[in-house]
Amino acid sequence: MKTGVQCIYKHSKRLDSGFRRNDEKGHFHTFYEFIKFKYCLKNKKLNMPLELTKHIIAARNILFGTGYFLILSLPEGWKITRSYLEPDVHSAVQREHITWVEAGQTDQIIFHPLKRVALDLMIQIKRGKHNGLPGKGVEIFSQGTQLVCGHQASYCLGEVQQGLIRKKTVKTLRLFFYCPELNRTLILHFTGKCQDADLREIYESIPSLECH
Repeated sequence: MKTGVQCIYKHSKRLDSGFRRNDEKGHFHTFYEFIKFKYCLKNKKLNMPLELTKHIIAARNILFGTGYFLILSLPEGWKITRSYLEPDVHSAVQREHITWVEAGQTDQIIFHPLKRVALDLMIQIKRGKHNGLPGKGVEIFSQGTQLVCGHQASYCLGEVQQGLIRKKTVKTLRLFFYCPELNRTLILHFTGKCQDADLREIYESIPSLECH
């Protein structure tokens, strides 16, 4: 068992108007912690231990406290850092000793230094039950469902065009599911230029995500 703690901070705005990043009421920080642990994939082709790193992604405010978006596990070698975009927290809900973001959005970057691969990660939380797939402009190669934290999640793997003038084709993994325990829908988009195997590696770690 390997353990560790990491904290990264980034200013954010608390929104009341419903428009992202346009309100001056309060400042949030992006907050991370991680714990390394051994996890054996339940995969017939990969009957071997896979080391994952748990990343607690949350927004912290000196007045309102810390609100968790989710706990994301990434395969060995993958890291996470903040995007230039600032996270939003519209509302939060308490469950036992943890406050979870009930509505909001955060944008992160996950990357693998040795492979020189970086993917944009968008995490959007909506109050209540919503649909989140397939997304406009996505050319879907495969899609299906899998269990995530005990919930039935829908996903798709494909490609999407990025850029305003010079378009480029990048790969994307999109996932959404409803968490009845907290009455919120989680939508995740992993997008970037990478190999199919890189995106598949991220996909294989998704079942260990924690949302409540």
